[in-house]
Amino acid sequence: MGLFDKLLSKKETNKNQQQEPQRQYSMRTKEDDQKILVYDIFEQGRVRHRNDEITKLMIARITKYSENDTIYFDYSDYIAFELPLGEQINKELMEDVMRIYDRESQQGENSYYLGRATKGSEGYQFGSKSDAVEKMVARTVEKELEERQRIYEERRKKLEERNKKYRAEISRSARENIEMRKREIEARKAHPFLQSQGVYPDGKTSVESYDGININTGDILRIRGVNKVGKDGSGTYLYSAYIYNTPNQTDVEFFDITPLAYPICFELPKRLEDIVKSGNPKEIQSVLKLLSDPKNFEDKERLSYIGEIGRDGQVHRNEESSSNAIRLKINEMQKKFALEVQKRKQAEQEQEK
Repeated sequence: MGLFDKLLSKKETNKNQQQEPQRQYSMRTKEDDQKILVYDIFEQGRVRHRNDEITKLMIARITKYSENDTIYFDYSDYIAFELPLGEQINKELMEDVMRIYDRESQQGENSYYLGRATKGSEGYQFGSKSDAVEKMVARTVEKELEERQRIYEERRKKLEERNKKYRAEISRSARENIEMRKREIEARKAHPFLQSQGVYPDGKTSVESYDGININTGDILRIRGVNKVGKDGSGTYLYSAYIYNTPNQTDVEFFDITPLAYPICFELPKRLEDIVKSGNPKEIQSVLKLLSDPKNFEDKERLSYIGEIGRDGQVHRNEESSSNAIRLKINEMQKKFALEVQKRKQAEQEQEK
C-alpha cells in the first residue's frame, strides 16, 4: 500500500493548505516524574493517495524528560502523521500521539511516522502507513538534522574562535603581568626602602609597624608588633617583632597576623626608629639584609633569634656575640613564647572536643 500515493504539487498544496499555528502539548507518562512535550507542530504538505483521498502530513518535535530537569530541545525527536482534511490539531489527538511515542520511543529512533489518524470511539487510531510518505518524512528529518548539524558546527567554530582569541588575550595579558611584576621586583631590589607605618597600643605598651623590601625576593616585607624589649650596657637594643612577606603594599592586612607571621627577635646598635628617620642607605640596607634572610621564615611556633647588626654595620647571626644581659633576656622571651604557644594549642584542642 502507498506505491501510488503522492505529494500534491506546490500549486495544489498552496491552493488548499492553511498553515497550522505553532502550539505545544504535554502530558505525564506512567512514570511519576516523566513528561512528554510535543511542539513545533506544522503541516509539511498534503498527500493524495491512490484512492484520491487527500490528507495533511503533520510533522512535530517531541521529547520525553524528567519534570524537574532542563529540556534540551536540540535533542528532541521528530514525529509525523497524516490527518484527514478538515480535522484540526486538538488535545485528544496529540495525547494519543504522545502515548504511541511513549511506547515506541524505546526503539532508539529519532523520527517516527505513525501513519494516518482516524477518529474512533476509543480515540484516535493510526495506521495505513504509506511507504512514499515514510520515505519523504525520513528525507525531511534528515535535512532538518543536517541543518541542525550545520548550525551546531557554525556555532562551535565561532565559539572555538572566540575562545582561541580569549586564550590568546589571557596569555598575552599574563605575559605582560609577569614582565611588569619582574620589572617591579627589580626596581624594588634596586631601591629598597624601610618605612614606618605608625605606632599602635598592644596591651600595656605600644608597638610599631614598618613596611620594607625583602631584598632577596622583592616582596613587601611587613614588620609588625615591633617592640623595643631592652637595652644592654653597651647601648645595644633588643627588639621583638613579627614578619611576613606579601606581594603588594596595598594587599589586605588582617588584624590577627599570627597565622601568617613569623616571630623573631634581633639586636640593633641604634633605635630602629632613628635608623628609619635618618634614611641612611647603608644602615637601612643592613637592617633589610638581617630581616630578609630566608631562615627567618621557617618556624611560626618559635621565637627565633635572627642575629644582630654590629657597630661595624655588618650582620652577625651568632648569639654568642651578644652580651650576657641580652642572651638572658632572649632566653626568657623564648620560654615565655613557648608557653603561650602551648596554651594556645591546648585551648584549640578543648574547642575541638
